[in-house]
Amino acid sequence: MLVLLPFTVLSLPYFIKHLTKEFNINVYFIETALILGLSLNIFQTYAWQSVKYYPDPRNTSSAWMQMNIPEGSTIGLENIPIYQELPDLALKEFYEKQRDSTSHTRYNYTVISVTGQLPEYIIVTDDYDNVSYLKNSTKKLLVKRLYEENYTKIATFTPDLFFYSMFADKTTFLLVYPTPLTISFYEKH
Repeated sequence: MLVLLPFTVLSLPYFIKHLTKEFNINVYFIETALILGLSLNIFQTYAWQSVKYYPDPRNTSSAWMQMNIPEGSTIGLENIPIYQELPDLALKEFYEKQRDSTSHTRYNYTVISVTGQLPEYIIVTDDYDNVSYLKNSTKKLLVKRLYEENYTKIATFTPDLFFYSMFADKTTFLLVYPTPLTISFYEKH
């Protein structure tokens, strides 16, 4: 498309001239329609790109972890951690401990499942609306188990989707952007 752009720009005046002569359309009407179309295109582009301008939930949740979860706590992570789009700190420390078991990290991490033992703190990504876009999933079963075992959601981090939500929905977001829609922290009470 980029190769055709100069030809489009050059042929636009001929197209406008043809419309005004052939169909007797006012030039101001055509210009107004083009300006409105271009304005809508610019706004829609901003709406899609605006997600990138705001802080990433992986960074903000990492800072929150350091201030609100006691050092030395065990945090449960869903399997496979690298695909869960976890907070940057959790992902870095988890794989640092995998690579060198003697290294000192701020937290201890364990991979959890629906049936195993659960630690005091758990991080679940993309648990919005109880994962309503899936009929059956391990994530849905895990969230259900967390509520049954008296875990409470203590923090949730999301990207700013104010403008984005005017043109697309949450499911599309998961397919387009390499960032989680929600990062939720659960604590056992």
